[in-house]
Amino acid sequence: MHGPKLHGQSIRTAHWRFTRWSDEQTKLYDHDQDPEESTNVSSKHPDIVTELSMQLQTIGKPQP
Repeated sequence: MHGPKLHGQSIRTAHWRFTRWSDEQTKLYDHDQDPEESTNVSSKHPDIVTELSMQLQTIGKPQP
């Protein structure tokens, strides 16, 4: 038996990939230091998490 299905939303910049999952987990990867995305650095960069989370929320919303 498998657990609940998760879905996520991601945003990528030249430096970062940020993903927010449906269970509220977040992942942040530093592509300059970790191009294979093996180390979640979200706890080390809360300012980047906040910034990218806000950008992710605005994607798809109509612009005035």
